[in-house]
Parts: sequence; C-alpha cells; structure tokens
Amino acid sequence: MIYTITLNPSIDYYLYPEHLQVGAINRTNNVDYIAAGKGINVSRMLSELSIPSSCIFPAGGFTGAFLVESLKKISLIDVKPVMIEGTSRINVKIRHEQETDLNAEGPKLSDETQRKLLKLMDSVQKDDYVIISGSIQHGLNEFIVSLAEAVNSHDGRLVLDIPNLPLDDLVACRPYLIKPNLEELQSFLQSDLPLKELLPLARQQLLDKGVGSILVSLGKDGACYLNNEETYTITGPVMKPLNTVAAGDSMLSATIGHLANGDDLQTSLKYGVSCGSAAVMVPYLPTREQVETIYKLVSIS
Repeated sequence: MIYTITLNPSIDYYLYPEHLQVGAINRTNNVDYIAAGKGINVSRMLSELSIPSSCIFPAGGFTGAFLVESLKKISLIDVKPVMIEGTSRINVKIRHEQETDLNAEGPKLSDETQRKLLKLMDSVQKDDYVIISGSIQHGLNEFIVSLAEAVNSHDGRLVLDIPNLPLDDLVACRPYLIKPNLEELQSFLQSDLPLKELLPLARQQLLDKGVGSILVSLGKDGACYLNNEETYTITGPVMKPLNTVAAGDSMLSATIGHLANGDDLQTSLKYGVSCGSAAVMVPYLPTREQVETIYKLVSIS
C-alpha cells in the first residue's frame, strides 16, 4: 500500500484572466477549483496511473468538506481525513503569461489532531510506502520525526518531500527516499554549489547519516538519483510549460508507484521523469496515455 500524508492541504483556485493589471479590477471567464496539496497531488496522479493509495490529511471548515467530497469521487483513493476545527486553506493560482501564486499559511494542527494522525500509522505494514510531502506549518518538526519513527517501527518505507524541514530533523527521520529540487537540496546542505559539485556533499551529509536515497527534480533537465551504490541521470524531452505546480509531485508519484508495483529502479525513475514532463504540458495532471508516450523519449545513464 502507498500512503500519502498532506499536513497542509488546500483548494487550489485557478484564475485565467485575459488581461491582468495590478491596482485594477480584473475579470476572468474561466476558473478551476482543485483539491490539492503535494500529497493529495500524489494520490490523484497514482489514481490516474491505476495505482491505489490511502490519502491522509487534516480537513476543516467548508474548504475541508470540499476536499473530502472531491477526493471521494476519484477512484482508487482511500480518503482518510482527520477533521479539525480550523478551516483548510485556499491557494490562488493566477495564470496569465506567467505563473503567479498566492499561497495561504494554513491552520495550525492541535495536539489532538497530531495524535489522530499519528494513530493512523498503526496500519502501516512492512514495505508499505508512506509519502509525507508539502511545506509544514511552524512548530511541526518534532511531529514529523514522530511520524517517521512510527513508520520506521513498522518497517515501512518513508518518503519525504518537505522543503522546510531542517537538515538535522530530516536525517533523524531516516527516510527511505527524499525528493528535493536543486534549490531545496542546496538549502538543506547550506551550499550554492552546482549539482555535480553538490553530490559528494549530499553523500556525506545525507546518505552517510541515514538517508536511504535522494531523487533531485531538475525541472526541464529531468532528475538525478543517488544512493550509496548508484547514481543516475534521467532526462526527457523539454516541454513548453503550461503549469508547473504539480510536476514534482507527478514525478514522485510515478516513481514510487512503479517501485511499489514491482518495477526495477531504472524503469521506475524513467516513468517518474516521464510523468513530471507530461505534467507541465497540461493544466493540472497528465493522463496515463500521455505519460506512456513520453516514456519512449526518456533516457537514463
């Protein structure tokens, strides 16, 4: 089983104005309301790939109700909300010539909510994948470590995509895999070195201290994967981006989904980059057919 945990989910409210002027009234004819947050994006993409997942997230208020009902309509997603007193956030995504995003902070999670979320880890079994992704609210670092300890105690495979988790806490989680982009990896390691020169530092400060593997998303340049034995560079076709919001989540979902289905590492990585490349071509998430088409154009070395 694959579990996704989104601690700060959102409704992504997409606006597509024909003209945009700061300080004026702008009108748009097209809008989209999307149940989102990085872990939710992963579960949605897994569903498109015909892979089941259990989707865990706190939900509150009218926005939380929308998140729950929207996800229940999607096949192969076992929706497991933890209801809270606050109101789940709305992020505004303006699409006009460039991508402009207004992301809200989101509600704080009470101690009781944290206990309920932690209790859900009791169902994790050996070799299940647990993906915790998305920026976390202030003060949750210790809770993330507790979630990690619970997953590891059941011999689950912990995957982290949390850009604002400090390095010491990241290492303390002993994740099976982490998925930063290049800027996030540089931030973890407090270095602005380019990727090639950064990899030895990543081995020393991450892999040698308990992180199992690293999948670095590189945007149009594909991805780089490394563990203690192997390093791979995965490249795909360069696409003109329409929307980059869920590209990294799509890459992660396909990689983990194919690993969970028994595919070998190289095949899974190629599907990951295929899915990430396909994601930037569409308004939100690609179809399985689009991913398969791009897979033929992806190389790994």
